[in-house]
Amino acid sequence: MRAVASNLKQNSSMKNIFLIGFLFFINQALFSQTKILKSFDFDKHDYRFYFIYQYNDMRLEDSLEVISHFMINDKTELKKLQESWISTTEVEGILDCGYDWEIYVVENEKIVSNLNVNTDCGQVITYGIGESYNFKGNPFLSLKRDKLVNAYYIETDTITKTRELYSQIVNTDSVYYPSEQYESWMKYNGQFHFIITAKDTKNGLRLAKNIKKDIYKKHPSGNFEIDFWGYNKFRLDGYIYCDSSVVEKFSSDSLSWGDFNFYFGKTGWEPWSKTAKEYFSAFIFSDNIVKLDKIIKTAGNT
Repeated sequence: MRAVASNLKQNSSMKNIFLIGFLFFINQALFSQTKILKSFDFDKHDYRFYFIYQYNDMRLEDSLEVISHFMINDKTELKKLQESWISTTEVEGILDCGYDWEIYVVENEKIVSNLNVNTDCGQVITYGIGESYNFKGNPFLSLKRDKLVNAYYIETDTITKTRELYSQIVNTDSVYYPSEQYESWMKYNGQFHFIITAKDTKNGLRLAKNIKKDIYKKHPSGNFEIDFWGYNKFRLDGYIYCDSSVVEKFSSDSLSWGDFNFYFGKTGWEPWSKTAKEYFSAFIFSDNIVKLDKIIKTAGNT
């Protein structure tokens, strides 16, 4: 009897240990789950989520169903997505499978974040607000859509038309241009290429943003903008957007910088008519078809 009682007590202890371990595992699994949209406070902010569907290179285009772009601003629906879109791991590297959804988050007529989503590979890369995660499934299938959205590429071929069109885009409410922040070049009439090399060949160059600060500090009244294109430890390449009169200020400074050498590129200053920048292409989207059509007609696109 003592042996039987001992075995029953031992089995009971093992069950308790197993149960505790199982509950701990479940608790850890639940705890490790992360809401991908956890950084978005839908109670305090009036977000609009624009879902732009795009062709994914990993699929056969002929096999794709027709999928419309759409917008959601209903807080109940957005909270539903927040609760259901779950991840357990953060992104460690960007996958080579492209993206089939681009989600733009708009607040007060400004794009405040965008999410690149691939529902095949299960990855979302977030810019602006939020973090990047891996996930499973398609979280968008059951969403209730508030409005359909139209998206277009528009083009111009002269700097005058470009400036006119750009001004119209950025000054029209409810029409959104994701690349707006990268188009400051059109304020100027041309560009010149430059190369920066390190004087200290052991430690190399400082951060590009600090070198940019040095250049602006040396020319505080200069009407120009710096755009870096290539960078490694000992060399930095880029363009300075400016009018032709500004180039003279830089020519006298060649090789005279503090801890790095500044060189002009071989082409010298080039007006936009000699570069690809005179040609302008913009991707825009809106749920207001009337305003979008007006911009398209201004561009003269069909």
